[in-house]
Amino acid sequence: MSRVRKFAYGIVSREELGKFLDNFKTNILGNLSEQLDTLKIQNKKKVKNDSLSISYPTCRKKHALGECPLDSVEICVICEKNHDTKECPSIPRLKVVFQD
Repeated sequence: MSRVRKFAYGIVSREELGKFLDNFKTNILGNLSEQLDTLKIQNKKKVKNDSLSISYPTCRKKHALGECPLDSVEICVICEKNHDTKECPSIPRLKVVFQD
């Protein structure tokens, strides 16, 4: 069995050195794959939150539970905009259409 000289720790066989390098490589690749998996999960969550924020805005202000101003926004049933149904600008036009 051939021997490789190690600087401070004496003599190490090629087999031991090979096992050490294989374990080192396995640990590095394992850590990299875990970090990549974590980044992929974070990216999926970010994409999901970004797509939901288009339809469902989230409040970023700190206030008491149940006092969020986004919870009290009136949405018109007729045109689905952010105003009360009674104040919808489409009502006069609809009255004209249905009165004829």
